[in-house]
Amino acid sequence: MNGQKIKKMIPLVAIGVFAGSLIYSLIQFGFSPRRDRRVFYFNSYDKSSRIVEVRYLADKPVQGEICCFIDDLLLGPLTNRSRRIFPRGTSVEFCLEKGRDLHVGLSREALSYSGETFDVESNISLFRYNIVKNFTNLDKIYLYIDGHEVP
Repeated sequence: MNGQKIKKMIPLVAIGVFAGSLIYSLIQFGFSPRRDRRVFYFNSYDKSSRIVEVRYLADKPVQGEICCFIDDLLLGPLTNRSRRIFPRGTSVEFCLEKGRDLHVGLSREALSYSGETFDVESNISLFRYNIVKNFTNLDKIYLYIDGHEVP
C-alpha cells in the first residue's frame, strides 16, 4: 500500500518543484536590476585576432550609457589573454553626445608607451570600432587626446 502512495506522490512532488522554481525565477526577474548587454572587442596577445567579451552594464547610468561604456572599455579586458586598448591610467576627461556626434576626450596617458599597448593608431581604430558596434545611432566620433583632436 505504501508503494502505491509513493508512486502517486512522485509526479506531485515534481510538479511542486517545477512550480516553485518558476515562481522563484519570475520573482527574481521582476526585482533584479536591469542590465544593458554590451560587447567589447580587444586585441589578443597570442594571435593577431580580436577577443570578444560580453558585459552587462547598468541600464540607465547617471553619466550616460556611452560614457559608462567608455569608462568600462578603458578598464581593459577581463582576461589576461587580451591587450588593453590604452595604457593604465588613461581616463575620460569629457564625453559629450551632441545630436548624432560623439566628442570624447582622453587624458595624455593614452599616448604613453606601454608594453601592453604599442600601436596608438590601431588602438584608436579599435576604440572607435567598439563605440560604433555598440552605439549604431552615432554618425561621427571626435576623439581628443590631451585636448588635441585625433584624426
